[in-house]
Amino acid sequence: MNSNDSGGRVVALDGIRGLACLFVVVHHYFTGVANYTPESEVTRFIWEILAVFFLSGVDLFYVLSGFLVGGIIIDYHKSPNFLKVFFIRRACRILPLYYALVLSYVILPPLLFRWGALGAWADTWLLERPLPLWSYLTFMQSYVMGLEGTSGAKWLAITWSVSVEEQFYLLMPLVFLLLGAYRAAIVTLTGILLAPAVRYYLFENVSFYAGYMFFPGRMDTIFWGVLLAFLMRSEKYRLIANRYALSLFIVGGLAFVSVAVSNLGTVQIPVFVRFTALAIFYFVVMWVVVEQRFTWLDAALRTRFLTFTGMISYAAYMVHQLVNGLMHGLLFGSKPQLSSLERFMATGFSIVLVYAFCYLSYRYFEGPILRAGKRVQYAGPIRSGEMVVQKVA
Repeated sequence: MNSNDSGGRVVALDGIRGLACLFVVVHHYFTGVANYTPESEVTRFIWEILAVFFLSGVDLFYVLSGFLVGGIIIDYHKSPNFLKVFFIRRACRILPLYYALVLSYVILPPLLFRWGALGAWADTWLLERPLPLWSYLTFMQSYVMGLEGTSGAKWLAITWSVSVEEQFYLLMPLVFLLLGAYRAAIVTLTGILLAPAVRYYLFENVSFYAGYMFFPGRMDTIFWGVLLAFLMRSEKYRLIANRYALSLFIVGGLAFVSVAVSNLGTVQIPVFVRFTALAIFYFVVMWVVVEQRFTWLDAALRTRFLTFTGMISYAAYMVHQLVNGLMHGLLFGSKPQLSSLERFMATGFSIVLVYAFCYLSYRYFEGPILRAGKRVQYAGPIRSGEMVVQKVA
């Protein structure tokens, strides 16, 4: 969902972003709504392993965002116009489409109800349990959702993760400017260590939504990406990481296995720990991709389908629930389900519509705004020897 701003391009990161987007879409369109119980142990095993990925698209997005945006901050925080350029570029990336979606939520439902296009089904899913409009306008909806124990109207429910990222965009540059890079690294490590305890407290004392959506409870996932950005900019620590690559693979594998066995019910691992395990797993995955440890993985992530999906991923992430909700509501008068072949086909057609809409959005709406933002340049060069990864989402 985010971009880095200069230097060499790691095309595989487009594929990572596309993969994260597909995980989210597949969960919301298929595995999350399918009334399916595997008949055999083998099928159940495969199903639950896949569920680990499909349920963790946001976690992968967060680690990627921490790496890319954290890298921008590391590289440019000493630039005299850092804050101006950083926030202009972030605004060009996030705000136009975000506020267009919020505006559609304000304007379209009354009109569609008046024209007879929306029925009672809309109030049971797309518009169910609406949250205060101010919370969306100020990117505070994740806190309102956590306190009320609901994701709110599905029209805008997906925006909770954007609010978490916006809080990261506001916090991390100030940490660097006020404390410097060294102390910012300490803050990053501290956040990684503290977040699981905060998450546990929120799960136990507020609600699942609070632990899942409050920035203090999710900051470790993003900060693992920031930690990787620090690591990749130090020749010393890059060499150490490569020297102990086998250990990293084992740690990443154990992290994934811990989530998988918990899904299978073999071992019950607390939910707050599972998010830590996913963050560690995706930290290792991101390291593997950036260091190009496996040529086959790099080639797979560079495929046109994944890189194209990565390019349109922000819009696809933002509108896919809305498109599928409208499709099933208009055709069947209910929320999305996979209870028949017709509904399955409607879901498939929703995917086609999402890709078409998001391509047009990127070409004629998001892209021009992004290019305008790129024309605002950071003053002064970065420090010699730093690794800079350019990504345009």
